[in-house]
Amino acid sequence: MHYEKKVMLDEILLQPSFLKENGRPILENLAKSLEKHDISKVKHVYILGCGDSYYSALANRMSLMELTGLYVESIEALEFSRYVVNHMPEGSAVIGVSNSGTVSRTIEGVKRAREKGALTFAITTSKAAPLALAVDIPLIVNSPPNIKERPDGPPVVTPGSVTYLASLLGVYCVGIAFGRKLGRLTEKNVQERLAELDELSANVLETITSLNQVTRDYAEKLSPGKRLMILGGGPNYATAFFCVAKLFESLRQPASAVEMEEWAHEEYFVSDKDASVFVIVPPGESRDRALEQMRAARDMGAEVIAVCAESDTEMENYADVLFRIKGKVREELSPFIYCVPFQLFSCYLSSARGKFFLGFDDPKRREVNFRQIFNSQTKNLQGEK
Repeated sequence: MHYEKKVMLDEILLQPSFLKENGRPILENLAKSLEKHDISKVKHVYILGCGDSYYSALANRMSLMELTGLYVESIEALEFSRYVVNHMPEGSAVIGVSNSGTVSRTIEGVKRAREKGALTFAITTSKAAPLALAVDIPLIVNSPPNIKERPDGPPVVTPGSVTYLASLLGVYCVGIAFGRKLGRLTEKNVQERLAELDELSANVLETITSLNQVTRDYAEKLSPGKRLMILGGGPNYATAFFCVAKLFESLRQPASAVEMEEWAHEEYFVSDKDASVFVIVPPGESRDRALEQMRAARDMGAEVIAVCAESDTEMENYADVLFRIKGKVREELSPFIYCVPFQLFSCYLSSARGKFFLGFDDPKRREVNFRQIFNSQTKNLQGEK
């Protein structure tokens, strides 16, 4: 196995300890950051980002509304910075999410929001990052970078795994911190949420251990000609996008992220014997619809892979392959763990097909990618030339 694959697997294995060790420190940092700020007039919250950062916001949207009692909109950074920012209502808070803190579009979004009077926050890894410097309140999370420098060779760039978990955790802890500050959560409520994250970390470790060989075996037998679709609803619509991103990044494998309901209206028509349909189906509001979609996919001859709770034995009647998730996890927190099988699967599929992550064995592909994300021209603000 190529060295970069081992690095990614090590990072996947880092997730349980990261989740257990960082929830409380992140929340304490957020609480301190909020001490001197009045958020009582905040009525609307926009969370923006690109790629995995955007998916972490989308995955947490429902949990943040429940924790804070506020209206929350998760939005891609360009859509916000070039369009929605011009129509923000009074009482808006804007949170930019970026692990590196250097993504041009997200920086542009928070700058323009701040210029227009919104209270701005950043979820990133360093107070010195451009994103952190652009906002009223930087909220710092701790996670390793996707780009790992090496003294004996070129840097290693891996598809995000623990970095995604850090963003998920950061956004979720913002919800807890806001909820406590606004009086919606008692201290008992806060401690219950943190204890739930501790328990979730153990479930993540068990899931990684139990699915390691299962996902590897499936990756090694999957036909290269298969069309891949990943279905998710509610918070796991974001998980579907994240999982497709891992396939793009790990081996440039075409795939589509599909909202649970929309599959019946569109991708159903290309679901046949040449398709593999992955369905993310935790216990929750979309489970009944997931069963209907899985039945339809199998009726059309497609292979169905269910990412489901280990306790959900009914899934054996609807899926050809099962990626079983350990433990009892509320749908609100399911994105923290239901993404794990796809991290393993994409890494092993890349290895089985002899592909380099992100196609970065081609220096031009890397150079153009970095130019597009980190060095994109931003819209001028008032007073800037």
